[in-house]
Amino acid sequence: MARILLTGATGFVGGEVARRLVARGHSLACLVRTKDGQAPAARLAACGLAADVVEGEVGGPLKAVARERWDIVIHCAGDTTFFPRDAELYRRAHVDGAVDLARKASASVFLHVSTAFVCGMRTGRILESESDLDQSFHNPYEETKLEAELALRSLELPDLRVARPSIVVGEAPDTTGAGPTSAVYGFVRLVSQLAWHSKYAGAQLRMPGLRGARFNIVPVEYVADGIVALAEAPEARGGNFHLVADAPTQDEWFSALADRLGMPGLRVVTPRRGTMRQPTRLESRVHGMLGRYLDYLAHDATFDSTEAARVLGPQGIRQPVLRGRGLVDFIDRALGV
Repeated sequence: MARILLTGATGFVGGEVARRLVARGHSLACLVRTKDGQAPAARLAACGLAADVVEGEVGGPLKAVARERWDIVIHCAGDTTFFPRDAELYRRAHVDGAVDLARKASASVFLHVSTAFVCGMRTGRILESESDLDQSFHNPYEETKLEAELALRSLELPDLRVARPSIVVGEAPDTTGAGPTSAVYGFVRLVSQLAWHSKYAGAQLRMPGLRGARFNIVPVEYVADGIVALAEAPEARGGNFHLVADAPTQDEWFSALADRLGMPGLRVVTPRRGTMRQPTRLESRVHGMLGRYLDYLAHDATFDSTEAARVLGPQGIRQPVLRGRGLVDFIDRALGV
């Protein structure tokens, strides 16, 4: 089995990846930093992970990383804050830190976990082969993820592979601060609670978005399975891969929620000038909960995943279908049913 270095093991996606790597018998080491007075080994143990610990962090000294040779490096670590307080520090961690890790960790394969939203505000069909097309961005998170991809490509590494998931959702452990999963699952649970109260069950709850646009969420289980498979498969050499679901349209998403939870007033509307006029107090509260993720309800993009299917399909890893029965099952998982 391979000797693998993983960053982000104490996080949402990285933790799922770590558990799969251990189960597959790989010799796994996790790059972990001290945080809030808790030592790296204790942090990893708190996540229930039995793996070697390499003390350090992306963007900091990596002497321990450089002392050993790795077969595979999987770089999952990252700050999912969309609008950081210190933009320069944020960029150094995302871009310079990734480059330094790739240089210090001599590896046959370097798999970088990016995001499908390196496409920025581009709309329509987004291809896996595309990267810098002079696009605008919703936030610095998207922009620095693209910068990191381009910087890593410029290094001409032996084998750089890039995984690009869409909005990853699932049940995040208490040890992480996973924003996307918390926002989407929290939204489902909030609507469920509202539907239980007679005061709100029949209330109007309009969500600003584009009815026919995709709601580009993807389950964390598929993303973690995909990352592990892409790191292992020779067929993935040098490629970019969209790890995305057969996602519902926003109309399908909100209609399924309304039907499943018994709140007929829940629906998606398309504001004429980008913002909804005169939202109710309830609507303002719910919109505030989703915060910056509302930007993605106004984003009409469909992510092509031909390359991901080419590599993952033969390994029995199928793209999740979040439509019809699959969408209802997803909602039930969010509810804990």
